[in-house]
Amino acid sequence: MQKSGTAICREGFLYIIMDDAQKWFSEGVALFEKGEYRRAVAAFDKAGAIDPAMAEVWNNRGLALVQLGK
Repeated sequence: MQKSGTAICREGFLYIIMDDAQKWFSEGVALFEKGEYRRAVAAFDKAGAIDPAMAEVWNNRGLALVQLGK
């Protein structure tokens, strides 16, 4: 699993905010299960941008698009 993040410096402290593909994938699955397909697609897009090799992201994104009639 690939990870990326953002570094922010405030008041002399360095904060690193991680974007994790698995986190976005899990969010997409939860949204899909609630029937929030548009938001699920957006979450899967974020996961795929972080880790394009994560096949289950693209599979679930396709399932959400089918539910949207696309």
